[in-house]
Amino acid sequence: MKMEVDQIIIKNNSPFPFLEIENMYDDAELKLIWQELEFLNQLNKLEDPEKTGSAEEDGKLLKKNSGLYLDNLYKTRNISNILTVNKNLFESHILEEFSSLCFLYENINQTNDDTTLISYYDNGGYYKSHRDNALYTAITWFFKEPKNFTGGDFYFTDYNYKIEIKNNKTILFPSVINHSVDEVMMLDENNCGCGYGRYAMTQFLHLLQK
Repeated sequence: MKMEVDQIIIKNNSPFPFLEIENMYDDAELKLIWQELEFLNQLNKLEDPEKTGSAEEDGKLLKKNSGLYLDNLYKTRNISNILTVNKNLFESHILEEFSSLCFLYENINQTNDDTTLISYYDNGGYYKSHRDNALYTAITWFFKEPKNFTGGDFYFTDYNYKIEIKNNKTILFPSVINHSVDEVMMLDENNCGCGYGRYAMTQFLHLLQK
């Protein structure tokens, strides 16, 4: 019988305050997430990068991946497995740990809107340095194990700080911090286009005026 692995929260102060959460979702939640990821990655449901708000440099897209904003797909949030379980990000113990990192982060408790982007990186996929149009960004990584690719690690580019991706790991940080994804290279070209690459679930947190 498979044992559940406890969630681990890591508070980082270097190179700036940010939060890492390992084992973000339990086995039952992961099963629901993977059901939807498999569904979305069939029959070209995921869109080209120009349709998911890619940043540009000199008129060229900064990213090569496919993706979809789930909030545009589902009229009601609880229809989506992912939009149902990713509300875990707003559990009190996570918000408390994050806000305790820096007094400037206390306004995460007042955020009142979030959007979710699913991105998929296959062979040759990347995202050059950019910042997000939000207050805070949370990114969770998923991939089939054993891992079928190299690369795809995450960087806070202003600090040349690398985070090696782990399955079911979340990072939470201010959206103004520049970040990037290095190129994904599949270990077996027969797995290209078959869902064996790098998934990222990005939650953009906003504080909207009412």
